[in-house]
Amino acid sequence: MRSAVFGSLMLPVGLGLALLAGDVFVVALVVVATYGMSNGLKAVQRATLPLALFGRAQFGAYMGRLALPQGIVAAVAPPIMAAVMSRFGTAGALWLSFAFAMISLIAMILLARRSRAIR
Repeated sequence: MRSAVFGSLMLPVGLGLALLAGDVFVVALVVVATYGMSNGLKAVQRATLPLALFGRAQFGAYMGRLALPQGIVAAVAPPIMAAVMSRFGTAGALWLSFAFAMISLIAMILLARRSRAIR
């Protein structure tokens, strides 16, 4: 769970830095690194967290339940981001991404707390 929270933390940190000073080359490198860490850890989380939280017996059922919302978000995100960028520019797209990254971080923190209470 610690790596899951850390992975969820890296994205808003990187996006926040991009919002503050994204035009500075060194900051841009840090943003790319934090995005890469976050994306890599989230890929692992998607496969391992349901197994850790629900066990082998329920793994397939929960992976199936999680696939639908993930697919919907993956399908609607590009046109939404294109609309935001055309209306509000890259800053608007960064702010929207930052907001959803914060929601993801808060959800992961709440999940981590709940998983500790269950065990």
